[in-house]
Amino acid sequence: TSQEQRESLLRLQATLHEELAQERSLQLDAKRLLQEKEVCKLLQKQVSHAGVHGTALECCRPASKRLTVAVAAALGPKASSLLVDSHALALKCIEYLKTARLGSCEFLPIETLRQKQLRGGGEDTEEEEGGTLLPPPPADALPPGCRWAVDCVSFEDRFRHVYQFLLSDCLIVPSLAVARELRFGRAHASVEKYRLVTLDGEKLQRGGVIAFDLGGLTGRLAARWEAQQQDRLLERVEKVREQLQALEHAETTTAERLQQRTAQFNLLHRQCVQLQAKARVWEEQAEEKQEKLHRMQTQLQELREREAARKQELTAKQQALDE
Repeated sequence: TSQEQRESLLRLQATLHEELAQERSLQLDAKRLLQEKEVCKLLQKQVSHAGVHGTALECCRPASKRLTVAVAAALGPKASSLLVDSHALALKCIEYLKTARLGSCEFLPIETLRQKQLRGGGEDTEEEEGGTLLPPPPADALPPGCRWAVDCVSFEDRFRHVYQFLLSDCLIVPSLAVARELRFGRAHASVEKYRLVTLDGEKLQRGGVIAFDLGGLTGRLAARWEAQQQDRLLERVEKVREQLQALEHAETTTAERLQQRTAQFNLLHRQCVQLQAKARVWEEQAEEKQEKLHRMQTQLQELREREAARKQELTAKQQALDE
């Protein structure tokens, strides 16, 4: 009926609007990501290549794929903050951004955060994500499947102070039901200072506020990690392909050299056979000449003997005539 067609078209229109909104969100995120990378490269080139390390998102990765959404939710907006060596370097970067009119950027100075932890840290407002330096909670206070967020990411040891600053006040839990039990149940006292994030990205803040934005920032951050993983896999595939090409080239070069050596050997073999044939001919000719020389020497000896005999005969006749 026309009513059913109208409802079907309305559902299709809503679906298309939703897909269009998602596509626009992805395009905006891709643009932001490109801008972040360009800013980071500029700061590395113009301020300090060794002292600017990349964003908090780029410098770590989830310990396992199932933790991707949870860690993205735990990092939140600070995932785009740049890791730099020191407070002084952060000020230089800010001055460059102001001069170049490149917009705003948050910095995480590693040395400053390290000193803050050595002093015992400090606590910020209750609803702020990160910034409260807390030790890992007692293992016996947590239900199965709950983990300290710092243990859910992999990073270089030199960045440990940064991720403890960002994540030490957060626990990753299996579900929202477990989070509510931890927040409002018997174990409340032992975990009251921690933010709680579920594997699906739901966030239960210290004050009890619940948030979920898988279609927003959390989803975009998780997608970036997956894209980075794909990029790393593509890089590995490319390296393997280059190694195979190098191996094939080496094999081809070796085969060509072997072919050249074989051709040279065959040529030398033919020349050797020819020389051996000539040597046999020369030997035969030498033998013939030797035999001929022997015959001539024999004939010469006979002629000398005949000459000597005739000389004796002439001498005898001469003596007879003289008498």
